[in-house]
Amino acid sequence: MFKGLSGLGDMAGMMSKVGEMKKRMEEAQANFETTYVEGEDSAGLVKATVNVKGNLNNIQIGQDALALETSQMEAAIVEAVRVAQANGQGVMAAELAKISEDLGLPPGLGLPGT
Repeated sequence: MFKGLSGLGDMAGMMSKVGEMKKRMEEAQANFETTYVEGEDSAGLVKATVNVKGNLNNIQIGQDALALETSQMEAAIVEAVRVAQANGQGVMAAELAKISEDLGLPPGLGLPGT
């Protein structure tokens, strides 16, 4: 008679996982604001520091970079920032994948960064 309700136990487990995932995602998002990564241009003349969310925190320009033409300096800065942001995306993806794995969720759920 109640055969159709046999999956409700699984539903309760899933809802518990959703709550845990929400909590862990909120914690991760807060950590992404204060976790910093770096990136350099290919010549190592400019170093950029961003938080994991990709917000620029700092630029360091090496002494040798001062001899560059303006367009070369601009390109080096943009490259360093892009590398740093890509590094941040890698950290974010790894952390979000770990959260999913810890909760026993299947990969490929379309979570940001996974």
